[in-house]
Amino acid sequence: MSLLKSPKLIRAENRLILLLDRTMERAFALRTLNYERELVRNAQREFGSRAYVKQLDNIITEIIKQSLLHANKQMKQISAAAIEDSYVLAEEALRISTDLAENVAESIIQMLKDEAIYTTHPNQLAIRIEEL
Repeated sequence: MSLLKSPKLIRAENRLILLLDRTMERAFALRTLNYERELVRNAQREFGSRAYVKQLDNIITEIIKQSLLHANKQMKQISAAAIEDSYVLAEEALRISTDLAENVAESIIQMLKDEAIYTTHPNQLAIRIEEL
């Protein structure tokens, strides 16, 4: 079975679509006529909320998990080709971990660039960085 047709991956994809849809609806819920400022502020608030980040992280984790499980299954099927399963999976897991670490670093840098370093108490800033 193709990974893209996997029921668990399709569910994760649907959860991602619903999350983005709900978040966009909340961001587009404008209350004033100053659309330019309010839309940007709403989008930053909604897409920067802890709930959104946590839900997105869970969905991405599920997609990665399903991808690794699929890769493991594929590797077992071609093990006759003398490819060592654990080495390839460990290498892929390391690559994914490195990419995620880079994303976290970029998120922290972006948060600091968005003036959080000037407007947030150091203790709160440390908590936010730990969460990222």
